[in-house]
Amino acid sequence: CTVETAQRWRENKGKEGKSFSGGIFSVFGLLSKPFQRTVRQPLEKKVAPQPVFEQYYKDGAAVSTSFGPGQVKQFRDGDGFYEVTLVKWKLKNDSFAQAILRRDDISHRVAAGCIEGYPVLTNMGLIGILASVDPTTGVHIVTIPTAGLVCYLQPDSLVRPLKAAVGEEVLTAYGDGKVSKYQIENDTYEIKLIGWGGNATLYAKAETFNRAGDGTKTRDDAFGIKWLFNMLFFSSDKQNASDNTTRSRSNSLVSLSVLSTSARSITK
Repeated sequence: CTVETAQRWRENKGKEGKSFSGGIFSVFGLLSKPFQRTVRQPLEKKVAPQPVFEQYYKDGAAVSTSFGPGQVKQFRDGDGFYEVTLVKWKLKNDSFAQAILRRDDISHRVAAGCIEGYPVLTNMGLIGILASVDPTTGVHIVTIPTAGLVCYLQPDSLVRPLKAAVGEEVLTAYGDGKVSKYQIENDTYEIKLIGWGGNATLYAKAETFNRAGDGTKTRDDAFGIKWLFNMLFFSSDKQNASDNTTRSRSNSLVSLSVLSTSARSITK
């Protein structure tokens, strides 16, 4: 046995040890893989968090804030705040200011000076009775007695309140009468006087006569609240449920014709 022979034997022995060791670990790795797969836990499905707060004012609703009139942009059900566009607060870049407000800081907007049950003038030139205001949308429901119409209008579509609507009875210094026309250009009422042979017409300003009916009477007359509720609820089977979802965004008219209803959008 020479030195060279011993050196070669030592090198061959080292190679065999590495090969044997690697084989052992390789076999152990193959045997352990099925076990690893069995102990892995399945991934849990993430459950979407449920809304904590309930939305009261609908998107697009006309509201009033301490910063002026606004319109609801969206509701955050996670924290209960409303994103409101301030329609009278225009910025330098021609966009409108945005406010983040709680429900307690918001109220539904009512057209200036208008009261439920009393006459109003609309921007379409129609005179009607403000039957009610939907607080969740700000939509003003106006009945038009002379045409048998119901208008769903935004607050800005009501120009101003009136002393009396066309067709209503009034009390004047010359006796009872009935409003036959309202002149928008000079804010004058044409009143047909009763008991004067039907030929007497009085041209009067609002402060010179009184309305015979009050809000309570108007709400119960032929085109008041009772008529409105009958039209809405007893003919609702003929309407699509989606009609109510858009009334916070655009104006619309509803009319009764041969016991059926039809609607059309009002474009400005």
